[in-house]
Amino acid sequence: MEINPAILLKSQHHGNTERVAKAISEEFGIPILDPLEIPPEEALRFDLLLFASGIYFWNLHPDLLYFAKKLPPARGKAAAIISTAGLPSLRWHRNLRGILKEKGFRILGELSLPGYDTYGVLKFIGGIRRGRPGEEDLKKAKEFFAFIEKKWPS
Repeated sequence: MEINPAILLKSQHHGNTERVAKAISEEFGIPILDPLEIPPEEALRFDLLLFASGIYFWNLHPDLLYFAKKLPPARGKAAAIISTAGLPSLRWHRNLRGILKEKGFRILGELSLPGYDTYGVLKFIGGIRRGRPGEEDLKKAKEFFAFIEKKWPS
């Protein structure tokens, strides 16, 4: 069975997550979609949704969370979550993870990568994680998706 994936992307400030999504998209030929430009029910035509976002106030982008809440039940569909943050952590995925599980998605994996961050007082010191995500981070993202792809449909 061939996998039919799509990336749902919200990347706002420095384009950190956009760079990651583009690296995966170019490597695997996956479309990148803006969750504000696709009806939630139409997203379910894809077998696997990769939710990709920067972290804003210790959470994924509100538009991505809103989109996930509007999704119809998704039994038999799979999801993965990827984020970039000044302080990368899978903890920032908990709200989206909960929504997706309630909708019936099977979560195949999660990845949080470092990203350039100038939020709040960090702007006064030039930010943290300058130059991230870097080439090694992009390589990790591609390896992550290759791993996810291998898990499909098991």
